[in-house]
Amino acid sequence: MGCAGSTPEDEHTRSIDKELEKEKLNRTRTTTIFMCGTGESGKSTIVKQFRLKYDAPYSKEDRVEFRSIILSNTIQSMVAVLDAMPDFEIKLASHQELDWSNQILDEQHTVGEQPSESFIASLGNLCKTLAVKECLKRSSEFQLNDSAPYFFENFERFSRPDFLPTDDDILRSRVRTVGIREERFNVEGRVFKILDVGGQRSERRKWIACFENVDVLLFVFAINEFDQQLREDETANRFTEAETLFESISNSLWFTQSRLILFLNKIDLFAEKLQRKQLKDFFPGFGQPNTLEFGLDYMQGRVLSLYRGERRPYSHFTQATDTKGTQVILAAVQEQILVNLLKGAFLV
Repeated sequence: MGCAGSTPEDEHTRSIDKELEKEKLNRTRTTTIFMCGTGESGKSTIVKQFRLKYDAPYSKEDRVEFRSIILSNTIQSMVAVLDAMPDFEIKLASHQELDWSNQILDEQHTVGEQPSESFIASLGNLCKTLAVKECLKRSSEFQLNDSAPYFFENFERFSRPDFLPTDDDILRSRVRTVGIREERFNVEGRVFKILDVGGQRSERRKWIACFENVDVLLFVFAINEFDQQLREDETANRFTEAETLFESISNSLWFTQSRLILFLNKIDLFAEKLQRKQLKDFFPGFGQPNTLEFGLDYMQGRVLSLYRGERRPYSHFTQATDTKGTQVILAAVQEQILVNLLKGAFLV
């Protein structure tokens, strides 16, 4: 005679088992990357590079949205420059330039999606003044977006009615990361889940929510900031802050089973700074010629010496705004991660 049919309870149990098996399979196919570092180190720019490499290109609608962000970044940068000028005894050259400056300072808080033509003209004119260019040379002495020179040099293009941001424009735009942002990218049949967090001190207490089940700890360290102060605490040196943070988090018990990858970022700005400043004035232990090669080698050794874990860390010199160079590095990182997966380093 035939066997008794399965009950609704049996079907429900099998359904739950299938879902659990599916969830387990998804976990084994997902690599969680916790990306951290101090504020303005370039973390979100790296995430944008991941998108350019592994996701769909920015759509026209996406690019239109970035127009207002780029304009806002340019205005904020110009206000910072104008506010800093008196501290350096830099003066605008004429009454006309002073009028342009006053308009920017007076109307900065009322600018929305459609600033007036006269405001745009004043902003564009100020970008070309000698006083602004002179103040930019002292940018490490006050709080200024790293991309300010780029914004000023390209503002004529930005101000055109038909302006549509390029990938380079988008990479240089900045929106402060608040809280925790999750991005997912499909990479050769796997999912890279990237957790991007705000790096300011006030944001770090939220990081603990990301600490469990991290496969890769990716720390972004801006090596050009050795002569700059924190935006949130101008008594604290940015480089020293980054060293303290790197030492603390890379040696945390939370990440003993995680692979460590270090991005020594902003090497372009580091190279520019070496032309004007001597590393030995900031690091008495540096006794080599003040060249990029020796400077990079010193920075890499100095930062990696803070890591006391047993697993060999991977480190890369990066310029996050350089798409071609960063894409090569991301390919290397992808290979490093996948090789470690094959070795069983990330088994769930």
